Amino acid sequence: MPENKVGQFLLKNSPGNGIIEVLSVLIPERFNCELVDLIDWNHPEFISCYLDKQRLIDSAFAYSLTVRSSNAFSERTNTLFNQISTPSFTYQDDRFDILIRLSLQVENPWNATKLDAVLRRLDSATRDALWSTHIAVSDYGEDADLSASPIRTLVEWASEVDVCDLSGDSQKLLGTVLLWLTTTTNLKSRERTERALARLFALAPAQITYFIDSFSDIDDQYLVESLYSSIYAAILRQSNLLLLKQIAKSIPWARLIENVPDILIRDSLTGIFEYGKSLSVPALPEEMFPIHKHPSLKPLIFPNKQNIDEIREQCSEIARSAGSEFGDFGKYTMSMINLWSSTSLQDASGPQTEREKSEIFFAKQSPEVTELFDEIKALDLRKSLIDEQAASRYLENNSTNDYSFYFKNLKNSNEKKEIETIDFRLEQLQNEIREKISPAESNRTDLLLQSRNSDSISKFDKSAAQRWVVKHAYEMGWKKELFSGFEEMYCNEFRPPYQHNIERIGKKYERIALAQLLAYISEQYYFVPQNYDDVDDSVYKGIWQFNYRKIDLTFPPLITSNSTKKLPQLTEYQYNSLPPMSLHDQQEWVQSNTTIPNFSKIIEINDQASNNSWLLLADFQSVSDKPEDRDSELLQSDFWYRINSCIIKTSDLKDLIVPGENASLMAPDLIYIPNNMHQAYFSEYPYRNLYPELITQPQTFENKSMSKVTYESLLREYSWEYSDQATETQAYQPSRKLIQDLNLTYGEYGEWKSDYQVVFCDPHLWEQGRSRALCSKKALANYLKENNLSLIWLIGGEKRLFNPRKYLLSRSKLNYSEFSAFYYLDEFGAIKGTQNSNIDETN
Repeated sequence: MPENKVGQFLLKNSPGNGIIEVLSVLIPERFNCELVDLIDWNHPEFISCYLDKQRLIDSAFAYSLTVRSSNAFSERTNTLFNQISTPSFTYQDDRFDILIRLSLQVENPWNATKLDAVLRRLDSATRDALWSTHIAVSDYGEDADLSASPIRTLVEWASEVDVCDLSGDSQKLLGTVLLWLTTTTNLKSRERTERALARLFALAPAQITYFIDSFSDIDDQYLVESLYSSIYAAILRQSNLLLLKQIAKSIPWARLIENVPDILIRDSLTGIFEYGKSLSVPALPEEMFPIHKHPSLKPLIFPNKQNIDEIREQCSEIARSAGSEFGDFGKYTMSMINLWSSTSLQDASGPQTEREKSEIFFAKQSPEVTELFDEIKALDLRKSLIDEQAASRYLENNSTNDYSFYFKNLKNSNEKKEIETIDFRLEQLQNEIREKISPAESNRTDLLLQSRNSDSISKFDKSAAQRWVVKHAYEMGWKKELFSGFEEMYCNEFRPPYQHNIERIGKKYERIALAQLLAYISEQYYFVPQNYDDVDDSVYKGIWQFNYRKIDLTFPPLITSNSTKKLPQLTEYQYNSLPPMSLHDQQEWVQSNTTIPNFSKIIEINDQASNNSWLLLADFQSVSDKPEDRDSELLQSDFWYRINSCIIKTSDLKDLIVPGENASLMAPDLIYIPNNMHQAYFSEYPYRNLYPELITQPQTFENKSMSKVTYESLLREYSWEYSDQATETQAYQPSRKLIQDLNLTYGEYGEWKSDYQVVFCDPHLWEQGRSRALCSKKALANYLKENNLSLIWLIGGEKRLFNPRKYLLSRSKLNYSEFSAFYYLDEFGAIKGTQNSNIDETN
């Protein structure tokens, strides 16, 4: 080859030369062989030239795979592909990026089916070491120096493409890649991928059964969790009974519940079941639900401390993270373990106290131990009697309102001496018991002896749970030689901010083990009531009770088209900026009633497209103007207002108008609006009610001057807090009463319709801006008139001036005024009411 022109060209150029890349494409396409095989690498000229075989494979050959025609792949191509360099120190494998680039080419033999086959052949730990580490660090966007990675490009494309335009084969290829990408330990990457997957399933629901059949048995619970959470999100707006029946029949319910114990998968399965049941879908396994009330798992067996010590060296990072109170996972993530009692559902009719657990435990020991514990109980009783006698004696001679005696030693000298004798004997008895109990029960024995006199519910042993998680995380295949290098490089505490979303592989296994443990505990142990005022938590119902749902894949709504023409086109009264002001102007501004917006214009909005009017039922607007010059004499100007609304009986309106006009209406909780408690998914509403206690009931105003009147909110507030975000997402939905009375149905943008006309919406769901609730004036006015109801608005806000440089030091130097407005919709559809201002100027 050195003798011809091609050979001479190769000798003089590097592998990255464009012509060499073209040759790497054309030669296999035309002659069914590879350029690298045509070169005599033992020829002296090629030995000494700049061109190198490995560099040619890594650059030109690797590039050619992404652009050559689908018929130019051979066994030899595959052999060379496996020779592409994979630098272990970066954990980035170019071969996976190549397969991702080719994954959606239907005719290409190296599409997603090849990636799928490669990954299925690997055991889960090896797959995580090769694939999951790569995708964790290889998801990045475009910047000045780099183009977006193949992973980011594919996921973003999947989040925007009209999936309905893709062929069925293309949809399957796309879903295959997305599912395998959910095995990553990069939390943000996994969330983006799950959202794209849920969107795919929502737009191509006919493909769901294929993915259920193909991926339910994958030995990676991250993937299976993502599969079923995405399916649940996708079907929530499906009403095709035949399709839902096919999906229900294809789900391996029993196998997932019994062989893959995972509380997150169970949550998704329960949601799918409940939604199908609400639509009377046949083929649902009603005998299995609620899952936790139909136990299917074997009783838990917990490792002891010695078991963990035997594997501690091999899994030191997992043991440090999950096996104690020193690691964040063991201390914080596993804190929900304390929501269960240590009482098995099979052992008693309810959760037992610490005292009861101790008595039962020692009663089951040898006669000698039982006798020793009986003596301990007798001595404990004697001590308590001495305390009671001393307290009674004190109270006979002192005021019963004096509680200081709780902190005094009231015993006489004889009683003190007897107590010392009892304490000495108690210590002897406890040591004798410890000697007679087997070493395996030593920790439990100590805990029971310490808590033997407590009447609080005996909580689940968190240390036992930690040991269980450590052992099972280790048994999933974590090995130092596989993962310690990756974890030290990308998961250390000094990593740069862009790597903060990357978690250890060991933490992935810890999360999976915890999800498994919770599945066991939820069906085998009593839940401990927290006695909240607003919701009933007397028994276990689902993972939302301890905020275990982390991502809502149904919000924003899964939109199926790009057209918003039929949605309201709003013309609003704008008050979103403050005018330039001098210091004198600022002081006049804060004290003037004329600078308060006319709220009667704000709460009624025109629709450009349909000529309809909309009533603003809820809104919050905030504007701030801070001086650019830090040394300026100007103060910071702040302005905000909150709009609340509700319905009352028309006959009560006369009792509310004057009090409402004079009341302070700034409080955020002025009107009670039911909410989702940050855990009910956006699209679970209204079919599924996780918190039936929060259904709107007639309420009484907290404001005393208005307390004679009852009201109801027309809204339900959705919000979701993400652990890695300082803010929360928010949206308004109509109340259940409004949905029922106006016969509203849900639209794809989050709007609500009646007779195909939009009646209620939150424009925040399809356009940028703040969340606010709008309702059709015509529809609502008719409804109010028919039911002898009136709509009222309670609006409050403030204007204030302060020096931002001294604000923390001298808050009293604020110039401040509060304003309020009270409006109502009269029987003719006119908005009436007043607004006022109260000025408070303090030095």
